Amino acid sequence: MNVFKNYFIKDIDESMDIYVIQYGEEECRPGHYFGPYVREKHILHYVYSGKGIFQVGGKTYHLTKGQAFLIFPNQLIFYKADEHEPWVYRWVEFGGKRIDTFLKCANLSEENPIYTEKEPYYAGEVLKNILDEGEMSNFKAIGWFYLFADALSYENKKSYTPQEEYVKKAVAYIKSHYNEKINIIELANFIGIDRSYLSRLFRQYEGVSIKRFIYNYRMEVSKNFLKNSSLSIGEISRSVGYPDPMDFSKAFKKAFGVSPTDWRKNNN
Repeated sequence: MNVFKNYFIKDIDESMDIYVIQYGEEECRPGHYFGPYVREKHILHYVYSGKGIFQVGGKTYHLTKGQAFLIFPNQLIFYKADEHEPWVYRWVEFGGKRIDTFLKCANLSEENPIYTEKEPYYAGEVLKNILDEGEMSNFKAIGWFYLFADALSYENKKSYTPQEEYVKKAVAYIKSHYNEKINIIELANFIGIDRSYLSRLFRQYEGVSIKRFIYNYRMEVSKNFLKNSSLSIGEISRSVGYPDPMDFSKAFKKAFGVSPTDWRKNNN
């Protein structure tokens, strides 16, 4: 007989970037299986002990402690506990508009649905803590999920070179300060390296200059404002770092071939 525990979130808000639907754990009996079956949402299973298989898209994955498998919506899947060393796993089911961001951080995709973690198993420990909390509110579950997502991304973070870290810090700074005047010397000082060195690294890893990246990012953000808000052109201009709306309109037309006003009319 399986040992089973399951909790459901009662006050889900599906308009949020990320939301949790349910989470649970199961100590499987030998040979216990699930499927073939299709899920409506993403669900990730993390293996704590034992072994088992996960089948999807004609492939079979053999999993053990510290590994996880992600089920995507509308996939026909099958998974089964080992006959001799049945697995114990915990899972979390989730949805939201920003799922792609989470998947990218964890390096998960339909082509790569398997996550492998090494000791000290940060992600596994966070998921265990979620289960130890028992029932919780929607917002508390989301908070825990973000901690879990951060832990899942740890394996990828460890492989960054110092040079990549410099560029990532620069990108994060730009995305947090795009509505301000960004001085490249101040940006380099913030990161702690020489301006010319940062410029070379940035072009090497991002494929464009820092100035061009800032411009491109501001234009993409402005498109989002034009499409998804009722802000005036002047308000959008100031929100993306252009104090003068005329300068913003010229920059926008240079990027997309039309004025901000015309772009909004054609995309709403």
